[in-house]
Amino acid sequence: MTETAQRVREAEPADAAALGRLHVRAWQAAYRGIMPDDFLDGLDPVERGNMWARALGTARPGSSRLVVCTEPGDDPVGFAIVGPVRDSEASGSGLGELYAINLDP
Repeated sequence: MTETAQRVREAEPADAAALGRLHVRAWQAAYRGIMPDDFLDGLDPVERGNMWARALGTARPGSSRLVVCTEPGDDPVGFAIVGPVRDSEASGSGLGELYAINLDP
């Protein structure tokens, strides 16, 4: 087995289209048999990429952060969204929360 160097970095607006494609592939692989096929088959990577472009263009300090795991060539192979804990009882505790994680199947 060979190892491939990977790195984790903050997502950038230039990642939006690749994130859209990755997001759709991940959902189609993970949720097939759980969600209706017509819903999963109707997911549009371009539309999802546009959603990521808007989200990356409006990021605010102190809000959630999107990080990507990349391989050589800087192509995203996964992403995670992390941010402040949303539980009101833990607010101000310094704890964080993993909101989402998606990997390219």
